[in-house]
Amino acid sequence: MRKLSYFVACSLDGYIATTDRRVDWLAHEGDYGYSEFLEGVDVILIGRTTYDLAFLLSGKWLMPGKKAWVFSTTRTDSPFKEVSFAQGDALAFVKKLKAKKGKKKIWLVGGSNLAGQVMEEVDELVVTIHPVTLGEGVPLFSKRDVRIHWRLRSTNSWPNGLVQLTYDRAGL
Repeated sequence: MRKLSYFVACSLDGYIATTDRRVDWLAHEGDYGYSEFLEGVDVILIGRTTYDLAFLLSGKWLMPGKKAWVFSTTRTDSPFKEVSFAQGDALAFVKKLKAKKGKKKIWLVGGSNLAGQVMEEVDELVVTIHPVTLGEGVPLFSKRDVRIHWRLRSTNSWPNGLVQLTYDRAGL
């Protein structure tokens, strides 16, 4: 079975974006393991808001060679050939996708609403914490009544204060 990984950046107080969806507070002077992680991914799952802000507004597909599924109740078409849209039960969709053959990981790009819907299927959690507090914003996870135990696999830190925590679902 394929693994689903939630690789995400957040503020020290647990937000992935400001209330108006900005991410200009993220540190950009390093790679922070992103390139290596991306090499191990062939499918990405994206919430519609993240897709609109990170991909559609840029006018170019930023993930060459990666198949993307965007979860949306309003959108059904994309200017990018790699993008398809999914509607309905995100958790059921993810279960089916994980059961399909594939050698690489599935990356849950965002956002917190989609992460909350499929969290019980996430196998790996990679959180890069940026040393900034936002006070409010889009939370790392939307509120879900799902308790999951995680096992710390590794930590990385950088001189600018970023800390990356990599967890595996306990019991896997």
